Amino acid sequence: MTESMLPLLLRLSKDPVPNIRFNVAKVLRVVIPLVGKDVTESRVKPILRTLTEDEDIDVKYFANLALKDTL
Repeated sequence: MTESMLPLLLRLSKDPVPNIRFNVAKVLRVVIPLVGKDVTESRVKPILRTLTEDEDIDVKYFANLALKDTL
């Protein structure tokens, strides 16, 4: 899953459409318990941190929710 899904989510996290980006954050929130701490720290959190600085308020909201699940 980490080799097929995470690269796709990384690409989609940079999509110009905000709805795509906030759905990436939502999916990452679901993925966090499935991939383990190492993958979360090295690959998931960087994507979410970037999304927390997004210009769209909904993207920020869902990224922050997902990041809270990593604590």
